[in-house]
Amino acid sequence: DGWFERRDLGWWVDANGQPAEGIACPLGERFLAFVDHYFQCLASTGTREIFIDDDMRPANHPPVVSELGCLCDYHVARFGAEQNLTLTRDRLVTWLTASWEDGPSAIQVAWHRFIGETFLEMARRMREAVDAVDPGIRLGLMPVQNFMMPFGADYFNKLLSVVSGPHRPLLRT
Repeated sequence: DGWFERRDLGWWVDANGQPAEGIACPLGERFLAFVDHYFQCLASTGTREIFIDDDMRPANHPPVVSELGCLCDYHVARFGAEQNLTLTRDRLVTWLTASWEDGPSAIQVAWHRFIGETFLEMARRMREAVDAVDPGIRLGLMPVQNFMMPFGADYFNKLLSVVSGPHRPLLRT
């Protein structure tokens, strides 16, 4: 119904600090308000099932080419607060892109978990928005291979559980 402006959603930010217009930050307040509104509108149509595309992943969001996830100021600050660190995007990117020759560092592991959790938060918002209209509607996923690869099967199972709520899981591959 035109209540939002596309340019105001809060865009994904790459490692160089450049916004990737067209890819919303999954923690952006305006984007999450849009998600709430959009999923409530979908639920109000009387449908019994709603499918979510495969975009809950940290990579393959052109023009962003890295697999680091969104590096907007909010992501960096929130992660820093959770880790009790004062961070800049540049410092975080340096740590995240350091060699994994001896395995990932504690910061790399924590960031990876953090990015996965941001997508789970977004999925919870979708489920809650639908439930506010009709808790009987099933939410399903339409995953592709690269949807699961960054976080693995445990993440996928958590995500599927979150969107499914009390319902039998719904997948379309």
